[in-house]
Amino acid sequence: MEIIKINNLNSLSKNKYIGQGYTSRCYLMPDDYVLKIYKDNEATKKLFLRNNMLEHLTKINNLKNDSYAVPERIYLKDDKVLAYAHPFIKAKTLKKLTPYILIKDFLESLKKLEEDTILISEKGFTLIDIHNKNILYDKKFAIIDLDSGYFFKNSIINQQINLNMRYLLGTISDYLFSLNYHQTIHFYNQILNDLYHKSISINYQYYQEFIKVLLEQGHLNIDNQIKDIRKLNLTIFKKDNYY
Repeated sequence: MEIIKINNLNSLSKNKYIGQGYTSRCYLMPDDYVLKIYKDNEATKKLFLRNNMLEHLTKINNLKNDSYAVPERIYLKDDKVLAYAHPFIKAKTLKKLTPYILIKDFLESLKKLEEDTILISEKGFTLIDIHNKNILYDKKFAIIDLDSGYFFKNSIINQQINLNMRYLLGTISDYLFSLNYHQTIHFYNQILNDLYHKSISINYQYYQEFIKVLLEQGHLNIDNQIKDIRKLNLTIFKKDNYY
């Protein structure tokens, strides 16, 4: 972890702008780091009230593994955190990801994501603010923007793992079935429907069986592509609007 003291944000904000979220604006630095400069707004104030941000980001740095991008530089002015940076990841967000991906590659990547999520869960970290813009994919998953998460050491570690994995799988499933924020999904086969909703709301370990039954019901195999799962709309499943 590198702590960098600055006088102002003038030079930092001259980097290439690439996007923004509720609490920060993001820039691509010349050395392939993504710089997140915190906004001066209510969302940021709430985040800073909840955490000592220097300590918080330093603890998040210790979560680093193959699936989770963590802060590697923190920018301070008078001991106040103004920004942080993590290495740029060459991958697409789920929001922009093509459906021309082999199901077997997708499932293999999920296994690796589970392994690494177990690691951060064992350190007491709870994921927050997971959506289709901060889950990236290019033959493997990468999770960014961890600063909204928090540390809480659950005495039953399997509950912590289950919470984080269900959160991730809910968003990943939205991509899998091409659901928007206002849609949910219903499977015509009751066993399949039960497996899906149990995996998202009760225990993520049902998800493996859910995928197995989904492929059987859809007459697909792992050599098919994600687009072939989406073609099952109205035959195997339907999308419902919340309102």
